[in-house]
Amino acid sequence: MFAEVPGDPTQRHPQAYTTRKAVDQIRELHQQGASVREISEATGKSRMTVHRHLNQFNGSE
Repeated sequence: MFAEVPGDPTQRHPQAYTTRKAVDQIRELHQQGASVREISEATGKSRMTVHRHLNQFNGSE
């Protein structure tokens, strides 16, 4: 059964969430007037991820 699975099935997957440090950086860059594209390039996160965090930030004010 496990012979068909490539690699180790018990191996941990890479981090699948945005760290608090990255979220803070997204908010700080946004407050400084950076565009979503600029924030995406600076943080290494997708534009969709940047939009999602900015929407959460703007909704919480």
